[in-house]
Amino acid sequence: MRTRDRNPRDNQNLVYGIHAVFSVLNKHPDDIIKLAITEPALEKLNKQLLSSRSKTISSLRIHTRAQLTDLIGHEKHQGVVAFLRHKAEKYYQEKDLNNFTFNNNLILALDQIQDPRNLGACIRSAVAFGVDAVLIPKRGGCGITDVTHKTAAGTVDSINVFEITNLVRALETLKQAGFWVVGMSEKTSSDIYKTQFTQPTVIVLGAEGAGLRLSTQKCCDYLAKIPITGVSSLNVSVATGIALSEVIRQRGVDAKKT
Repeated sequence: MRTRDRNPRDNQNLVYGIHAVFSVLNKHPDDIIKLAITEPALEKLNKQLLSSRSKTISSLRIHTRAQLTDLIGHEKHQGVVAFLRHKAEKYYQEKDLNNFTFNNNLILALDQIQDPRNLGACIRSAVAFGVDAVLIPKRGGCGITDVTHKTAAGTVDSINVFEITNLVRALETLKQAGFWVVGMSEKTSSDIYKTQFTQPTVIVLGAEGAGLRLSTQKCCDYLAKIPITGVSSLNVSVATGIALSEVIRQRGVDAKKT
């Protein structure tokens, strides 16, 4: 069952939160139809607004926090909401994998993540650790929502997102291109810290609770787990950060050796 933190009023194309709106102002100011903002938030974004085109400034409307809350149905807006002409995110498709250049040879694949907050946190970690692209399923997961943009703190625009129809087929395409596919699973005895990540790598993580689907597991070249004590599993966004940091740690050590 999909669990999306949305309400009937947020079927519009919108982004909210200081960092998320800042990113849109910086990269796609012409996409903004209306900018609803409080006076305190305006002070934080004023410099960015002045450097944007006049069209963006003319679309600005001052609101109280209560008015913004009523406008989008919750209080997590940080005093600013941007209404957009179309969805904020720009997806690549599965067919684009064949002709795409992966500069850091590191890809994150997320197998049907259900919570948009977790998806946003995973994307933020992916950007932090230099991941080339994030693969998400076209169906079965939460997809990128306004909640995802807020949690990712404006980083969704900073990474290549592929919306994949068939994740197994996409992983097979990447394997043929020379990538090593490593699935994170608590059901294996193989330790992530004894796994080599110096080659081109796809890190694959599954949904909250369910983990990787069986078909995805079978497609992986290798399964690895994060050794933990005291709890049975980690939140998927936490596991993502740990896995990616280990990849970068190994590659950094090897780079110094050479």
